[in-house]
Amino acid sequence: MKISLILAVYVAATQYVVRSIGAELLKVSVGEEKALIYLWGWPGTILSLIGIVLGFLYSSWYFTKKDYIIEDKSKITLLSTALFAVVILVFSLFSYFIFQTILRIEVSLVEIFPEMTLSVLIPAILFYLLTLVFIGKTGFKTNWKFSSIVIVALIVGGGVLGYFWSPEIIKEPMLAQQTSAGVFHTLAIKTDGTLWAWGRNNRGQLGLDDTKNRYLPTQVGTDTDWERVTAGSLYTLTIKTDGTLWAWGRNNRGQLGLDDTEDRYLPTQVGTDTDWELVDVGSDYILGIKKDGTLWAWGRNDHGQLGLGDTEDRYLPTQVGTGTNWRMVTAGSFHSLSIKTDGTLWAWGHNGWNQLGLGDAEYRYLPTQVGTDTDWERVTAGRDYTLAIKTDGTLWAWGDNYHGQLGLGDTEDRYLPTQVSTDTDWELVVTGSLSIKTDGTLWAWGGLGDAEYRYLPTQVGTDTDWELVVVGSDYILGIKTDNSLWSWGGNYFGELGLGDTEDRYSPVPVKIVHFPKLR
Repeated sequence: MKISLILAVYVAATQYVVRSIGAELLKVSVGEEKALIYLWGWPGTILSLIGIVLGFLYSSWYFTKKDYIIEDKSKITLLSTALFAVVILVFSLFSYFIFQTILRIEVSLVEIFPEMTLSVLIPAILFYLLTLVFIGKTGFKTNWKFSSIVIVALIVGGGVLGYFWSPEIIKEPMLAQQTSAGVFHTLAIKTDGTLWAWGRNNRGQLGLDDTKNRYLPTQVGTDTDWERVTAGSLYTLTIKTDGTLWAWGRNNRGQLGLDDTEDRYLPTQVGTDTDWELVDVGSDYILGIKKDGTLWAWGRNDHGQLGLGDTEDRYLPTQVGTGTNWRMVTAGSFHSLSIKTDGTLWAWGHNGWNQLGLGDAEYRYLPTQVGTDTDWERVTAGRDYTLAIKTDGTLWAWGDNYHGQLGLGDTEDRYLPTQVSTDTDWELVVTGSLSIKTDGTLWAWGGLGDAEYRYLPTQVGTDTDWELVVVGSDYILGIKTDNSLWSWGGNYFGELGLGDTEDRYSPVPVKIVHFPKLR
């Protein structure tokens, strides 16, 4: 009984050292998420127990077979301890690879080498000392009886400890009300108003006060009043429910609207206005509409994309004209479009590919009406091309068509708005040539996830519950009617939020991983 208690304490001490101290050290060196890869959980507990059992069984068998006496304990303990250390090392590596696969946490062996070394040395030293004690107490004369007691003690002690120390990894669906995809970084607002970010973070575009990439959704601060978010190339802008505007990330052209060109690594309020309705981002420039219907612009302006009549950059939000009837606005690479409350469509900026839809290739430095129609409902500006939907549900396209992104069945550019198919049930369209119909089906053209171009709208899967879709540099995110978030496409920096950097060729649900507190 005394031996059983001693062994149970031994297992507890060993597990505590391996799980708690090792994990704490890793929290400092690689962060809490990566430290989890070192908490073995139930699989690790079982593997550790097997290693300890094998060590004791081997010692018991070896001592009896060779008929060692107590005076030989130095050689005996060294041999058994060496085997025990090898077994623990093998199981440590095995558990590492298991957690790499299950948790999809990017962490190299080099990062956890010091802690893994301690996890082998400390239990081995304890094992060595305890073996000396047991040799002195029993001499291993009753080896099989002794071994059975050891096994029972290990199972009970390690099992109970493993139950309390095993981390419970919970993955729950990301329920989002809105999402935005930038150039390799992604943000989403959950239904509870919290803001989450992941992907590339080299310029602080995730708003987490550092420049480390994230491969899983990570909460930005603790605020619960985020309403809109839009991700630019290496920066982000958001609007809260109180109408305030916030920005962070790269600021090389003054696109954050903070009257300077310094990057920000945390959400920073833009001015003090509390009446922002919506914003959209282009290539280092911003367009926004306030609740009073006024249009504002700032950032890069070398192609007249701000609509201010010149090509000078602006570092603060600047009103475009004096109109108060702007309803929606969209920013492309270097061209801009907006719809007024009367249903008219207006365009300005770069026009080298006829993306303004004005029948020519001349730049415009002020908002210019596109045709005379008054039934425009939605518009989105891509890279040198434009897509729009009218109130009758028809889809229209114009501009560059090199990859078939206009969905017109060919690769010829268009100089004027041209109807895409004869369907009248288009509800939403975004840059990257994706659209959702009124029946909830998702359609795409240009590229479709299999590296083959499509020149006509092609349905993506068979689901009929798509609510929202956005496109990043080479990846896509979509929200379904149940608020679940899905992602697919390129994943070089973990922008899909799936915990790795593997590309996906079909929609995959994004989940939030809840990591337990480390001791």
